[in-house]
Amino acid sequence: MPDAPDPSTLANEKELMEMMLADPKISPRAKAYFEKNLALPLPIEIRHCFPQIRRFRNEPRQRAWLRSQPLDDNPMLHSCVVAYASDHMLLGTSLYSRGTLYSKTEMMASLDHSMWFHSDFKADEWLLYDMESRKAHGARAICFGRIYTTDGRLVASVAQEGLVRVSTVIPKSSL
Repeated sequence: MPDAPDPSTLANEKELMEMMLADPKISPRAKAYFEKNLALPLPIEIRHCFPQIRRFRNEPRQRAWLRSQPLDDNPMLHSCVVAYASDHMLLGTSLYSRGTLYSKTEMMASLDHSMWFHSDFKADEWLLYDMESRKAHGARAICFGRIYTTDGRLVASVAQEGLVRVSTVIPKSSL
């Protein structure tokens, strides 16, 4: 299992959105997005291991802890919840290599999403989702993920190909 901070030491998504809303440089589009999402209940708790806003080109990798609200003991339900959660952040990983923020993204759509479940797990207990994008070019991206329990067991693998269209608007010159 990759290194990751303990989830109890990390901010959840609502706390991160509140921090971003406090930024006076926030764009109107991002502000509207965060305000809308703060009002919604989040069925999956997500705590990003590296929550900084990535404004420059970085390694196309991210890690996050996730868990659902309490569930019954049906293993199929736990698998369905993790399949749902696995689609939440994976394709966005490809943006990091482009030095692009979500606010510059015009469209993201999954073209193909596959999962392999390796052993039983509980979706209502913390799971580490390790994501990477190996290739992003020409409005397409391929991303891979691995999901681990807190004791380091690999319980699922994910692959996703997607369409990622990024704004190419060039600012006007001041000359």
